Amino acid sequence: MTDYISARETGGSGTRAGFGGGVDPLLFDDLLGPDAKLSVRNESCYVYQLENATGTGLITIYDVFPGVTLYYNDLHLRKINGHDERPMPGGADMLIINHCREGRLECEFNDGEFGYLGEGDLAVSAAAPLKASSFPLSHYHGISIQIDLSQAEKTVGDVCGLLRVSQIDLRGIKTNLLEGRLYFLVRGTDAVAHIFAELYNAPPELKENYIRLKFIELLLFLSVAER
Repeated sequence: MTDYISARETGGSGTRAGFGGGVDPLLFDDLLGPDAKLSVRNESCYVYQLENATGTGLITIYDVFPGVTLYYNDLHLRKINGHDERPMPGGADMLIINHCREGRLECEFNDGEFGYLGEGDLAVSAAAPLKASSFPLSHYHGISIQIDLSQAEKTVGDVCGLLRVSQIDLRGIKTNLLEGRLYFLVRGTDAVAHIFAELYNAPPELKENYIRLKFIELLLFLSVAER
């Protein structure tokens, strides 16, 4: 495999990428673990190459808004080493959204509960510690979105005001969907497929705009979702 460099080796946060305000690339090195090497860094995104004994993968990262980060996960491996043990930045103030386009993701939480995400499924969760996670088919394509509620609230409110849509209560979404549970799961539906189809298929020159707009659409969908 080509020798890729980590963000540490390029001087860390000297350059800020992404169109949402900038994220320190050291954060991604720490979050993704030792299997990940930074291969591309430009004004739009970071691309990480993953490789270990179970396979290879690519993770493309967009900094959407302050406090909002989107990951395109294209993985052909069974496990990302060291990922489960690493604490999620933002802690209790973090909301995680995962959508599976192809493949399967399995998780075991520290309390012994199991969860899985299959093709077309959408999951919302807090930053709960994981005992283990894996991709049992060694084939997974999907999107992950991390929302730091304390950072994202103002920007989301401002965007809703500009678009003249209903204000979105991020903490209300978390309370409504996750109170008393580790995660909220929506098995594949047409509504979810519609939201994510354009994220996966957007023309490259429009991708940044689509990510912003579809993120707000997703939040509106979740704000009226029933447990």
